[in-house]
Amino acid sequence: MVRQPTVALVVHPSLTHYFVSDQTCIKPVISHSVVLRLLRHSNTFQNDPTPYAHRYLFGFDGYKGILCDYIDHGCQVNVVCEDHFRSAFGRLMHNYEWFDFQLSGNIDATYPAALFRYNKGAIGWAPPVLGSKKFQTFVLANSPLTSCAVPRQIHLSTLGHVGLLANQSIEKYFPSDYVIAKPFYSSRSRMLDDSDYRVLHTSCWGNFVRELTANPDWFCGTNGIIISEFIQTADPFSDHQNAVVHKINLPSGLNDSDLGEWPFACDKFVGAVKLDRARHAVQPFGYVLEEQGWVDGSLDQFRTILRDILNALLPVPCLVSIDLIIRPSGKVAFLEINKLAGTFENASGTERCSLERYMAFAIPFLLNKQSWSEKLDTYSTRLLEVIPRLANLQVLPKTETPKN
Repeated sequence: MVRQPTVALVVHPSLTHYFVSDQTCIKPVISHSVVLRLLRHSNTFQNDPTPYAHRYLFGFDGYKGILCDYIDHGCQVNVVCEDHFRSAFGRLMHNYEWFDFQLSGNIDATYPAALFRYNKGAIGWAPPVLGSKKFQTFVLANSPLTSCAVPRQIHLSTLGHVGLLANQSIEKYFPSDYVIAKPFYSSRSRMLDDSDYRVLHTSCWGNFVRELTANPDWFCGTNGIIISEFIQTADPFSDHQNAVVHKINLPSGLNDSDLGEWPFACDKFVGAVKLDRARHAVQPFGYVLEEQGWVDGSLDQFRTILRDILNALLPVPCLVSIDLIIRPSGKVAFLEINKLAGTFENASGTERCSLERYMAFAIPFLLNKQSWSEKLDTYSTRLLEVIPRLANLQVLPKTETPKN
C-alpha cells in the first residue's frame, strides 16, 4: 500500500476553535480523521472575528476549501497549532514531509530554513515582521526596483522621534499639502484605539503632535506611526474619482512563467475625499472620505512592478493581498501587503477565486519539495540587516518621490 503524504497545516492559535466544540479541550495537533469528520459536519461559525478563515478552510461558493484541496491531491492533513509547531519542531520535522504556513502568523525564518535543509516541502511562509507597514515600505524603499513605488513618508517609532520633529515644519518632506497618519500594525484603516486613520494639512502638524503625545499607547512595543503623503487619484475608469484604491491577490515565489499565467484582475474601491474638511484641523479619515462602492478592475499593465514588489518582500510561495494607488501620472504607489487577508475568496471577475487558483499552483510545488533554500538564505541575511534599522527615525524613500 502506498503511504499517503501527510501535510502539516500550521495555523494561528486563534483558528484552532474551528476544530473543537469545547475550547477547554484544544489539542496541539488535529488529526486527519478529525478533519474528515469536521468536513462532513462543518457549519458557518457565528460571531466569528475572522469568518473568512473558516471559509478558506472548509470552502465557500463552489470552492471546496484548503482541506479538501489537499485531500483531492491524495494527502492526509493534520492541523498543527503554530505554538506547538515551535515547541515541538524537531519531532514534527521528523514526522512530516510537507508544511503549509499560509494560515500562520508568527513563524520566524529559522524554521522554513531548517525544513529546506532537510529536504522538506514548505509553502505559505512569511516573516512575522511582514505585518508591519513600516517594514514593508522600508524594504521597498531600499530596493532599487521598487523605491519608485513608495510614497514619501516619515516613520515615527517612539515619542522621542515625535519630539525631534515637534517644532519643525513638515511641509518640506512631502510633495502634497495633506498627509495621512496610520500605525505600523493595523487593519481596516484604524488606529490602535479603533479610531480612524488621521488626515491633516501639513500646516496642522503642531496640532497632531499634541495628539500623538496624548496617545503614548500608539507607540507600544514595535508599533508606531507613519506620516505619509496623501495621494489623490484621477481614475479615468471611475469617473476620475480622487480616492480609488486597487486591491489585488497575488502569489509570491513563482517564476515569471507561472506568474504570467496569473490573472491580474483586481477589486477597486471607489471613493471621493473632501480634503478641505481637514484644512484647519486634524480629522478622522472617515470624515473626509465618501465611499462609493467596489468595482472590478485590472492591473495587467503593472505586472513588472508588482512582480518586483513580491520578490522584494517574500521569497517562497505565499498568497498575499496588495493595496495600491495609481497616481494621475500613471505611476504605482504602494500602500500595504497582507498575508491573511479577507479578500482571497474574491474572483474579481475571473472564473476561480484567488485562493483556489493559488492552491492549484502551490500544492504541486509543495509535494515536489521544490526548495527555495537559496532565496530564503539571501532573504534571511537581509532581514538581519533591516530589522535593527527599523527603530530609527526614517524619511522614505531617499530618492525623489514621483509627483501626483
